[in-house]
Amino acid sequence: MAPKGTLLVFLVVLTIDIFCESPGDCNFDRDYCNWVNDKSDNFDWLRRSGSTPTLFTGPSKDHTSGKGFYIYNYANDASDSHKPGDKAKLLSPSMRGPKCMTFYYNMYGQYMSCFLVYIKVENSTQYLAWIKSGDRGDRWIEAQVFINETGSYQVVLEVIQNWSWSGHGAIDDISFHNGSCEQNDDIFYVSKKYDTEVLYKVGTMPQYGDWKNQFSFTARKTTGALGEPMHFIYPSSSYGYPLITSTLRLEIRRFPLDFFYDSALINTSSVFYVLQRGGSMSEQISTVNSSYEHCCSLQGINSFNAVPVEDNIASKLPVNSSSATSMAFLAVDGNPDTCYYSRKSSNPWLSITLPKTAYVHRVKITNYKGCCNIPYASMEVTVERTLNAVVAISKQCGNNQPFSGDVLSRQFKCRPPIFGSRVFIRLHGDNVTLVLCRVTVAAFDSVDEAKGVHRQIWYKLINTQGMSSIRENIAFNSVPHGATLSRDFGSQFEVADNYGEMLTSFLQVPLSGNYTFHLSCGDECELWINEFHENGLLFDKGSINSDVGQLLVRIQKWASYNDSLGCVTASTTSKIYLTKCRIYEMKLYVKEGSSFQCLAVGMTTPNGNIEHPIKNKYLFWMQPGQRILTFTMLGPTVLEADLGETVSIKARYTFCCHGIHCPNCSLTVDFHVFGKVFDVSRSLKATCEEHLFSVQLDAVVQPGIHEMKILYTFTGTPKKEKGQRTVGQINVKVAVLQNETFTKGFGKWSTDSQPSWKTDNSSDELYAFIDGPYSSNLESPVLPWKQFYSQVGLCIDFSYLMPKPKPATLKIFLNITGIKSQLLWSLSGFHGNKWKRARVSWQAKENSLIVIRGESSVNAISVAIDTVTITTEACKVRPSYAFPGFTCNKDEFQCANGHCISNNQRCDNDFNCLDNSDEIGCKCLVNELTCPSGKCVKSRNLCDGTKDCENGLDEKRCGKEVNTRKHLK
Repeated sequence: MAPKGTLLVFLVVLTIDIFCESPGDCNFDRDYCNWVNDKSDNFDWLRRSGSTPTLFTGPSKDHTSGKGFYIYNYANDASDSHKPGDKAKLLSPSMRGPKCMTFYYNMYGQYMSCFLVYIKVENSTQYLAWIKSGDRGDRWIEAQVFINETGSYQVVLEVIQNWSWSGHGAIDDISFHNGSCEQNDDIFYVSKKYDTEVLYKVGTMPQYGDWKNQFSFTARKTTGALGEPMHFIYPSSSYGYPLITSTLRLEIRRFPLDFFYDSALINTSSVFYVLQRGGSMSEQISTVNSSYEHCCSLQGINSFNAVPVEDNIASKLPVNSSSATSMAFLAVDGNPDTCYYSRKSSNPWLSITLPKTAYVHRVKITNYKGCCNIPYASMEVTVERTLNAVVAISKQCGNNQPFSGDVLSRQFKCRPPIFGSRVFIRLHGDNVTLVLCRVTVAAFDSVDEAKGVHRQIWYKLINTQGMSSIRENIAFNSVPHGATLSRDFGSQFEVADNYGEMLTSFLQVPLSGNYTFHLSCGDECELWINEFHENGLLFDKGSINSDVGQLLVRIQKWASYNDSLGCVTASTTSKIYLTKCRIYEMKLYVKEGSSFQCLAVGMTTPNGNIEHPIKNKYLFWMQPGQRILTFTMLGPTVLEADLGETVSIKARYTFCCHGIHCPNCSLTVDFHVFGKVFDVSRSLKATCEEHLFSVQLDAVVQPGIHEMKILYTFTGTPKKEKGQRTVGQINVKVAVLQNETFTKGFGKWSTDSQPSWKTDNSSDELYAFIDGPYSSNLESPVLPWKQFYSQVGLCIDFSYLMPKPKPATLKIFLNITGIKSQLLWSLSGFHGNKWKRARVSWQAKENSLIVIRGESSVNAISVAIDTVTITTEACKVRPSYAFPGFTCNKDEFQCANGHCISNNQRCDNDFNCLDNSDEIGCKCLVNELTCPSGKCVKSRNLCDGTKDCENGLDEKRCGKEVNTRKHLK
């Protein structure tokens, strides 16, 4: 059996008392409150509690408390022999004077009847004030009717049976208050199904599934004065298109879906038809003569004052192409059945010249199904701005997208909007055909068009209970079922039950300071904030220290239809610092189980002003702009400089705003190099004007790679946010004052005594050494001198070898004329049989030289050096224990050669010092024999035939049976 249709009407009660406060107020929990069934109708309205008796139609409970009563019409009562077109009427008590009637209705079912509200005046004439039909889901929806009468009247609630034999309409909580209703503009959505060129929908909810929202317009839902005409929105039928007309037609199977008022169309009898300008597809609302309803090629006669949210500025504009086998203008004629085809070629293209320079924010390309067999290629869209017929600026709109015959629609989103006068579409590939059936270009003329909040909707959102965050719901990562724009940061229309939505807006606060945010919703919602990162103006650290954003406030409330609390409001627990010089991305995630129409985000500013909801003057529904700070070196970005050389640095810089809006804050920019700071600009404005920067400085720094950076902050902001960027490098080369390898003797170095250092050696390698029991000095020539050497320092680097366990010493001295020698570096003892590197640094002095002193006590090479280099740089002492006066840490043992080991390694029976000094002077263990010399012999080495003690004690008293313990004693 097919699902049943249901229609429910239900009016907002300003008081919950079961007794009537005014003649027409009623929640039907006790009785009809003086409302009566009209005896001239075909059937009656009935009171009921709980769900209606037929499945898949009618409400599941009343609106007031969930346990009370409502009234409904039992449309399939066989005893009354209901037929299509039969009516049920309910009459109010007599009332007088202008009033706003508020009520709730429920229209749930596949085959829904038509619900109407009439005003019946004293002379028994009546006029229509409100009408709805169609399935609205199992939910109570608020509605209002303004009754602008000064005399006596009655309100008539009427339901007309549709062609199906079932369909329940219900009403609850009717109330009246004196005066007019609030005048609200509703958003109407015009949608099209892609598999047909004639099927459209017009309604107050975005469509989903196979339906694609084409555009939106706004219109009034309550009258402001007598005589304003009502306009009715009709669905499509077998004999006519969907239309908007001021003529009321109560035809079975084609009741009006909705209505609106328009004072600008008084005394007109035109039919309103969904038309494209000059074509057959939906792009605007136009008026046509009613006799043309069934014609297939309607043309607009008069423009209707409904305002499209978005329009196509590319319609019928001049085009150009790389090559064409059909006329290029077919891409912009508005008809998807006529297409532009390029010849097969490499990288074919088409360009559209816009009527004026504008901020392009979206380019949509639509092809019809099966238009062609297109091999894989990549499509690119750019927006160009020309100057004197020459392309001055060309920027890509979005990323490249794959192009094939399987995808019907592609959207290229320009973020931020691109200011230009020509759209350029190119297909990258070899031997490919560019096919364009319909190209739509959306652009802004002013920043006001970018103001607002982007609202995305998902129907039948899964339950979020058990999730740590609402935004974890996978539905928010899927394609939304509908999307629209809101002026302020709040909800403007009901959607459905158990739905999800995400509201996104880019916020620029009016003042820098600490903010408190407020959130209200009926079920579950979360407000997140993140800093919008401008790639051309990045900062080290902002107010929000997270890549995923910061949760500001959360509401979790498992709501039901009859929740007495309705909306819940919460605020941030602590204030958050925001600056007026940044853009912040705000995301509101919502799961609504029932519609309370209270969704809103507010804020308290640093000066105490409260905005709830946040007004659109601070909001942008898309990224409005992006600032780019450029600083380009004139010449190579990596400079080479000798130590002390004068370096000349030149650069040009700009600060630009790309897009339709950027915060109006100037920058303070500094240039940093060699530990010095140079002013670039104290107040750099985003005008894109090119500036020059130059500076000269001496490279009196430690040799090596030095970065050139710019650092920037917003000028005059109370809380500094700093950004920095590396713009180049300077490689300061070290100066070599001495480099001796001893391949040709001592070179310019000299010895002071005999015997002395030697360089002749029987091996292939040549180095300086001492091979006998004597000491000798090896002196460098007087070192070259420049004043800046004292700022940099000098360093000696050499290799050394000290391979004998007998005492040997190697020392480095600094000799300055007229000053006592200064010991820089010193080692003694055994340091292994391999060459090692050594370094030491000192503050350069004029008239100075280096002395290397070696001393030995044996007739063998016990001290040797090689490859001695003296450079202009500071360096660390190597090894560290060679520094004069060096001592190990308290938890370390210092070996005889100066090396440090852990105290735990001392006397552990393992040699950890190279010279074995960590085991000297240790007492033997209980399982070891102590020789007269103090040497310890392990028990396993006793009586093994080898004398380990000098006097052979370890081999005495050995027999067939040895008592080891006694032997050790």
